[in-house]
Amino acid sequence: MAEAIAEVVRRLTATAAPALWQEAPAGRIARAGEIKRAYSTVYRLRIEDAGGRATRFIYAKIYKLAPKHRDNPAKPQAKLRTEFEAAQRLHASLNGSHHYSVVRPLACYPDLLAIVTEEAHGEPIASLIETTCKRWHQRDKRAAVLTACRLAGEALAAIQRATGEAQPYQPAELLEYVDIRLQRLVAGEAPFNETQRRLVRRCLESLIARVPTAQLGQCGCHGDYAPFNVLAGPAGVTVMDFAMFKPGSLYNDVTYFHHRLQGYLHKPIFAAPAIEAAQQAFLAGYNRGAGREQQPVEHDVLFRLFWIKHVINNYSAIMRKKVMTLGDRLSPAVYLFNRHVFRRYNQWLMQMCQP
Repeated sequence: MAEAIAEVVRRLTATAAPALWQEAPAGRIARAGEIKRAYSTVYRLRIEDAGGRATRFIYAKIYKLAPKHRDNPAKPQAKLRTEFEAAQRLHASLNGSHHYSVVRPLACYPDLLAIVTEEAHGEPIASLIETTCKRWHQRDKRAAVLTACRLAGEALAAIQRATGEAQPYQPAELLEYVDIRLQRLVAGEAPFNETQRRLVRRCLESLIARVPTAQLGQCGCHGDYAPFNVLAGPAGVTVMDFAMFKPGSLYNDVTYFHHRLQGYLHKPIFAAPAIEAAQQAFLAGYNRGAGREQQPVEHDVLFRLFWIKHVINNYSAIMRKKVMTLGDRLSPAVYLFNRHVFRRYNQWLMQMCQP
């Protein structure tokens, strides 16, 4: 990573393209901090003028090369180009809005698995939720969360308009994806059995058979459209991180954001009315942006299908990861919390799969 970021800085310093440096080329680029993540390291870079004064900050994200790609990095490199091109296209498309935008991509270096973006102002909606939506927080401080969630919904509708796909979505694809995860739940340590798997599968088969043609639209999907990837600032919201961007159903991102908000209720410290209000604000913003105020998206069959998909996907992921705490043994607190989450996921699934 040290060699990669040094080369990124060298290339940026040597670049005089107006698209990268709108005012003037950087006099010096210095590292101002870094954040290590599971699959990448993000460096904050300080841009200085010839006199050594900071003019702005940018971010360089460098991905770690997975062992399976070390002999052939073409796939992660292609994915990085897709991320950069998607951000470019959407930044240009949403640039005229006064309330929402996409973080501006500056440079892409596939050989270094590096992407550089401009710094966006604001804080993640997830941070706002953490500081305003707990039980002891005052209700009058939640207005900013509701505004941000509404704008996140409007921004998602704008992204979908800009990335429409002609090919219709095939709901049958969802059934195979979900059933693999249902089987993992049955075979794993989760309190989920074969009878429940069959009930959920029958529900999905019934819903898929009822999906009308009007709901089969596709667009570019962010893939991780969640409160931690949308910044809320004085000028509106900014969407970040298009690493998982690819074509998919119109319902994937809207249900994912809605479900991630629901996940805060796993922790009893969060106030259910506050989280529910945030969900409603997000859906209201999306419906307004998509012209669906008279036919809200949450009433559609595919909304229900994709919501179930996200529940099962997260349920399966937590079940697989829960043995990773303290070696092969869990602490009592983590064990009890996981069991609580599992019971809640079972409850949601049984409720959503009722006729």
